[in-house]
Amino acid sequence: MFQVGPFTFHLYGLCIGAAIWVSLWLIEARAQRAHIHFAELWPLIIWMFIGAVAGARIHHLITDFSLYQDRWIDMLKIWQGGLSIIGAVIGAGIFALVWLKLHPHFKISFWTIADLSVFGLPFGQALGRLGNFFNQELYGLPTQLPWGIYIDPTHRVAPYLHAQFFHPLFAYEMIFTVTFGIALWTYDRYIGSKKTMLGTGQYFLLYAFYYSFIRFLLDFIRIDKSMFFYTGLGKNQVFLLIVMVILVTFLIKKKAQCTTT
Repeated sequence: MFQVGPFTFHLYGLCIGAAIWVSLWLIEARAQRAHIHFAELWPLIIWMFIGAVAGARIHHLITDFSLYQDRWIDMLKIWQGGLSIIGAVIGAGIFALVWLKLHPHFKISFWTIADLSVFGLPFGQALGRLGNFFNQELYGLPTQLPWGIYIDPTHRVAPYLHAQFFHPLFAYEMIFTVTFGIALWTYDRYIGSKKTMLGTGQYFLLYAFYYSFIRFLLDFIRIDKSMFFYTGLGKNQVFLLIVMVILVTFLIKKKAQCTTT
């Protein structure tokens, strides 16, 4: 956090703002290649943004409710962190479906919108995760590895109050999402665009599964998660398992539809 005159800026908020701008810029670039007028999407984008913010906060509060039991007012302080990317995607998707239902004459399909979003989403997520570094959240178990990050005592949780360096989970996620984003742009330019995959939903479903799988694995070394009874899994991991099963089902169905056509 820093001040410029009478204004106070939160680095987490600046990262989120940069993430939104970069995502939209990349999505617009891919939309232009598909001869889609980006200006036509703005009413829908505004709805999706509202849904993303609401979904991101609600999902975080559901999976990490124990963090707010003694400080209810903090549930509203989104500038301090606590925005779930998974919840943001779900919220944006629900609001998009509602908006498209209310505007039946809109020419662009839901799956086209979903596929376009993947061209910006991985890079936006990476920038958003950078905000976790400034807030000192989303870190993992203690580590002696050279890239371990120092966490201030006020941000440590029991039983690791005396540890100093921890796994930078946010950095791991940044690497995985950017890697997918680069691979997607490369594949789409040389192969995917020739197969007219944009609009089939396969890009979105593939990334959703990929990200869910990465998050599921990384959560094994996350220390601030809420556990799902005595399973050894966090609540978020159980949710991700369900999501992955659903996504695989949709992917198989979409692949079969594209093959037959």
